[in-house]
Amino acid sequence: MKQELPDEGFVRLPIVLAHFPVSRSAWWAGVKIGKYPKPVKLGENTSAWRVEDIRALISLTANDCHMSQQPTPSTMPSHPVDHSSASRAENDLP
Repeated sequence: MKQELPDEGFVRLPIVLAHFPVSRSAWWAGVKIGKYPKPVKLGENTSAWRVEDIRALISLTANDCHMSQQPTPSTMPSHPVDHSSASRAENDLP
């Protein structure tokens, strides 16, 4: 079961990945290239992410997905498609 994100503070990687489902290696590769937020070092072997950064990433990704599903002029047909002619041709067959 997915643990809720707190209102503020820090979350460790398992919680991040529960809300942003990519593999650990994909996450770290994304951090390295700047696609995902950098962690905050809480100790020598402890990294965590600011909840605000994770919420912003989720929001940005949701907006990008929503925007990519919207038709754009380049993906829309230049003229309306008339499917009724195909059904008329079938009705004209003997």
